[in-house]
Amino acid sequence: MVENVPVGPLNRWRLETPGSAGWSRSPWPGAPNKYFMVSADCHVTEGLAFLKNVEPEYRERTPHVETRDDGSQWLISEGNAPNMVKPGAKTKTVQDQQSFEKAEHNRHYGNRMEAEDLVRAGGGKTIEQRIADQAIDGIDAELLFPTTGLYCWATPD
Repeated sequence: MVENVPVGPLNRWRLETPGSAGWSRSPWPGAPNKYFMVSADCHVTEGLAFLKNVEPEYRERTPHVETRDDGSQWLISEGNAPNMVKPGAKTKTVQDQQSFEKAEHNRHYGNRMEAEDLVRAGGGKTIEQRIADQAIDGIDAELLFPTTGLYCWATPD
């Protein structure tokens, strides 16, 4: 956990751990008998610069954001249903309240993340940040998958 970041009620469970008492090795960074830890399902949010190289006749088929009349923004990608990324003036959230969410947790879309969520979401935007973030968590190696690129693979063509 990043130091000096307040932990809100929605993320307090993350601080609880069964610990490693009785284990022959440890998952904790800096432990002399630390396990070799691999993070195996991480995603990088790659930039969209690669889309500039797509031939003009195919550009409309690449992932892009459309703004609708109500101001809402939607991620459009061939083979997927439109995905709202920013609600319009008449919408308060990007998703309806889920059955497992308490009413007080169904906050405005711009305020759904707590302080530590914002730290996590903002980390790893450079290789140096990613390495530092992984060191805090005791991760020794990581397997990365594309994010935007995955939308390209959904095309039925």
